[in-house]
Amino acid sequence: MDEERIRLMTRLAMFEEDEETGRDLEIVKYHKRDYIGAGIVGNIFLITIAYVVMLALYMIMHITEYTENMAGISIKSLLLYVLLIYGVILALYSILVFVIRSIRYDRAQERTEAHYEDLCALEEMYSEEERAKKKRPRRDRQRKNAGKTGGRTDR
Repeated sequence: MDEERIRLMTRLAMFEEDEETGRDLEIVKYHKRDYIGAGIVGNIFLITIAYVVMLALYMIMHITEYTENMAGISIKSLLLYVLLIYGVILALYSILVFVIRSIRYDRAQERTEAHYEDLCALEEMYSEEERAKKKRPRRDRQRKNAGKTGGRTDR
């Protein structure tokens, strides 16, 4: 076997055995926009749940303040304030998810493209070997026949 082909096969095997590579292959199954969009949708869902839980805990902890000052509190302004904070938190985390997912996708794509190039190079090596084998048998057959017929090849 060719030493270069052995190195290439080893590199390919190591790529396929790596845990991070499995994630890379899962990531690049999707289009970049779909991968990022799925992350943002998941982020919206999780942020909404976390915000509702945190808001409920805050309200429970400060219930006495709100019940005592209920006459002076405008429900409309309180609701607007709560929604404004929710919107800011959601926007910040969505931007963060967008940036992280974009970087993650680009890196995964670079690694899988390098893996694909290695696979193509290995396939080319095998193709070249097959082409070389197809040329050799004619001479080999003549040598085999020459040995069986006492050196004559004109049969």
